[in-house]
Amino acid sequence: HVRDPIGLIMVPARELALQIYICVRTLSKNTRVRATCVYGGASIKDQISSLKGGCEIIVGTPGRLIDVLTINGGRLVNLKWVTYVVLDEADRMLDMGFQPQISSILNNIRPDRQTLLFSATFPQNVEMLARKVLQSPIEISSGGRSVASNTITQIVEVLDNEKKCFLRLLQILGHWYNENDNILIFVDTQKRCDELFHKLGRSGYQV
Repeated sequence: HVRDPIGLIMVPARELALQIYICVRTLSKNTRVRATCVYGGASIKDQISSLKGGCEIIVGTPGRLIDVLTINGGRLVNLKWVTYVVLDEADRMLDMGFQPQISSILNNIRPDRQTLLFSATFPQNVEMLARKVLQSPIEISSGGRSVASNTITQIVEVLDNEKKCFLRLLQILGHWYNENDNILIFVDTQKRCDELFHKLGRSGYQV
């Protein structure tokens, strides 16, 4: 059927969904493979319109995928032809509480699919998910399970509010910042990333 996908990629956040979607579009540029990206925080009407046009690959977050799969009694998207499933950043999806949505989606996909699961760590909940959704899997590991690289020194500080965090960050940057070096700062959302970008810029840092 023109609207039925053969590939499904599930990720925990819209930023990653968009990143993968762009990669899929680039790699399939000279083919007949069409991709659609569905995620929360954006117009579901536009995403429905894209799905109605048909696609071979869907990239999306579990919550929004459930939304589009239940529209019109499940007639908008049919997963019965999905042959390839990718679960990216599985540990983060489970940490965010997406286990029920993931299970519900996978229950609607043919059992003889090929499933690929990627995870930066392999705690017990990820192992349980892997045992549930993978059949005769081949495991490829880089480094130890749930173990940080022994070439990295980790220093953990727990602070109780955002203002203290920013002031401490400025202290750390005052000690380590050098225009010839690179410093990576990770935050949990795109909004916080944008806010921190502007605050550090106003503090005189090249960001």
